[in-house]
Amino acid sequence: ASSREGFATLDPAVRTEAAQAIGYRGCGTRYAKELIGMLEGDPSAETLEAVIYAMGGSRDKAFAPHLQRLLGHDHEHVRAAALMHLARLEPDTAFANTAEALRDRSPWVRKIAVQQLTQWPAERSAAQAALLLTDDHADVRERAVWTLGQLQSRDSAAAIAQRLTDDDHGVRGRAALVLGELQAVEHADAVAALLTADDVVTRRYAVKGLGLMGQPKYLDPLR
Repeated sequence: ASSREGFATLDPAVRTEAAQAIGYRGCGTRYAKELIGMLEGDPSAETLEAVIYAMGGSRDKAFAPHLQRLLGHDHEHVRAAALMHLARLEPDTAFANTAEALRDRSPWVRKIAVQQLTQWPAERSAAQAALLLTDDHADVRERAVWTLGQLQSRDSAAAIAQRLTDDDHGVRGRAALVLGELQAVEHADAVAALLTADDVVTRRYAVKGLGLMGQPKYLDPLR
């Protein structure tokens, strides 16, 4: 009842909080008319994110067409939120949306998209994730490496190993760790070479990666 009162107010901030509350409670279907009405006019990105959260949290497939339209919104956070919550409503359709979002103009959306690929089996999504290993943005490359690790994509080990010489220390470190998680011992020498890297992040993850590989020959450099 209090949420409905919130929707009835003229104050956009109150209406946004009402939508957030509905999302938290997961009862968006009960307030479908009000939520859909909030998409009209020119709502702020913050308001749209709240509405998307409420629609996705409801798990009501009737909201899917509305989220689909928001994939073309100008604001990157709105596009990313719609992408995430569509996967909750229509997983099969959402895979195609996610694959398309890997080419989004925004690094933030590309990062969210490649992360979303963990929701599908590796045989379907690993090749898509590998496409972003050479993205222009370091955060996206790092998330692509992480995703392939989550998918346990052993076939991607060679491509991940190429990121051990990445310009960004976060990408290098993530690659070293994921290769360890994948037990990609054929790349152990390349990981061991990072034990003398200038930055502590790379060294720390190289240590972890080698430890996971469990190769006794690296005991001395680890000591």
